[in-house]
Amino acid sequence: MKKWISGMLSLTLLTGMLAACSSGEEDSASGGDKKEDNTITIWSFTDELERQGAIEAFEEKYDAKVDFQIIPTEDYTTKAKPALESGVGAP
Repeated sequence: MKKWISGMLSLTLLTGMLAACSSGEEDSASGGDKKEDNTITIWSFTDELERQGAIEAFEEKYDAKVDFQIIPTEDYTTKAKPALESGVGAP
């Protein structure tokens, strides 16, 4: 049950990041010729996404680099709370 919950949380985070990456807006300051940083960061409790091949499949399908970080359960809230409150460094 715990693995299922962490897997679903990871999938939810991944989906949210995909939605954020596909805004479809152009950078008007550079005339639309912006350099894209196709790297997303995913925090997870387990390595389940890696073991299932989801990271590699995502990288191939969307031509993106995934920075996959495993955060131990006991450290997750300590790390996530400041990142979410500041808006900096949150995956």
